[in-house]
Amino acid sequence: MAGESIRPCAKQDAPAVVTMWNDALMREAAGHEWYLAAHRLTVPALEQVAAHPNYRADGGLVCEVDGEVVAYGRAAVGHVPAFEGQDLSALPAYLEGFVVDERWRGRGIGGRILTQLEAFARSSGRDAVQMNCFWSPIRPMSLLPGSTGYGFLLRRGYEALPPEMQLRLTFEGAGFDHKARQGRQRLREQGLDLRYYEDADRASFEELLRGHFLAWWHDLYGPNLDRPTPHGVLVALDGRRVVGFIGFVHVKDDGTADFTPGVHPDYRRRGIATALLDMWAAEVQRLGAVRSEIATNVENAARHIYFEMGYEKIGEFSSRLTRKLD
Repeated sequence: MAGESIRPCAKQDAPAVVTMWNDALMREAAGHEWYLAAHRLTVPALEQVAAHPNYRADGGLVCEVDGEVVAYGRAAVGHVPAFEGQDLSALPAYLEGFVVDERWRGRGIGGRILTQLEAFARSSGRDAVQMNCFWSPIRPMSLLPGSTGYGFLLRRGYEALPPEMQLRLTFEGAGFDHKARQGRQRLREQGLDLRYYEDADRASFEELLRGHFLAWWHDLYGPNLDRPTPHGVLVALDGRRVVGFIGFVHVKDDGTADFTPGVHPDYRRRGIATALLDMWAAEVQRLGAVRSEIATNVENAARHIYFEMGYEKIGEFSSRLTRKLD
């Protein structure tokens, strides 16, 4: 296109990129405040992205036409390990967002930017590009099924995993104390106990997470235990062995609480996850939680547990879109 150039995003482009991004977001996700809150962009946030050690200039692009920024796209490759021993070479490149000004859509600009981002992935030694809502080298991104961007990636050969459900629980009027006591009693009859994590549990707790929930250990639970005042964690024990967990027993400033639960594979289907969830709910409700929002895959075999607790589905979003590069 005459007057068009695709180049690295510069600091002075940030206001135009942010306006374009948020305008498109409001059109695509109107009515989905949970999604809007997670994906709104600001100039300081974009500047933080550019300052991130995993950011490379040829992975953050804008399209300029006659002096006007009309599109933006970003891909990233991990250069700095998130934890000791992480094999970065085994990871794909990550697509962390793209947008084309509505007035300039249908002219192939999005396709040309994506082609350059995929070339960036190849030159970085990666054989796949992935949009992953849970992990990315700089800032994870997800798309709403049925959105313009989602359809665009499917047409470009990206394959989607089943989506995630966004669930919400309102604590007002809900009572979890009785269910928590019942669940704890059922586990005691199996020789298991539920209680708060103690310092003496560290070795067994770390063994469980490193063995079966490594990302959570490095991203969540390990850093939490190293805090001066860690958030509470509930554990299920068989003797002194930690066989299940849920955290955090913590209420954020906005009154919300969320969790990440896990059970050792050898101890699943014994009601441990349900008992941990009920005890967690009772504890955060006691601390003043007003609601909880979580995500779970539509095919998660344990999803019925959340619905039985009172969670309601408020939306869906893509969990992963991947394209193998030729």
